[in-house]
Amino acid sequence: MTHDAGRARFINTEEHSLTRRSDASQLSDYFRVGWASSVQLVAKEEEQMSKREIDAYLADVDEPGHSSLQKLRETILSLVPHAEEVISYKMPAFRVDGGIVAGFGAFKNHLSYLPFSGSVLPQLETEIEGYDHTVSALHFPAGRPLPRLLVKKLIDARLAQIREHARD
Repeated sequence: MTHDAGRARFINTEEHSLTRRSDASQLSDYFRVGWASSVQLVAKEEEQMSKREIDAYLADVDEPGHSSLQKLRETILSLVPHAEEVISYKMPAFRVDGGIVAGFGAFKNHLSYLPFSGSVLPQLETEIEGYDHTVSALHFPAGRPLPRLLVKKLIDARLAQIREHARD
């Protein structure tokens, strides 16, 4: 008996009345639905794992950085509530429509907002005046969380890039 024959027998005796000569598409549909459910379950487990990983990341950050980054996390999630929390390059990040829209990191002398694009910050040069930054990271002091309006502008710019890229 082959492995597939064992599956057919299992299906026959459990939920379905499929016979070995039954419609192959019915059997195929059964496995496809089962596979899709498994993929959804794995995705849900990964999402929960990423949230726990971000919680653990934040737990390792001393005050006042911890509170500032937790506030940033809450701000990002309030602006893009459908964002998936992930770890990217070993730092907390937020994925929307398959693209990372934002991330953050704690460093010895500062915190960073990461737009995951080298062209977002140059677009908002006026808005980020007064902050230290590189092409791909906006630095801010641990005791001074980023204003919600600035985070919104940063995310809006990144979302526009992701959507533009998706159209190409």
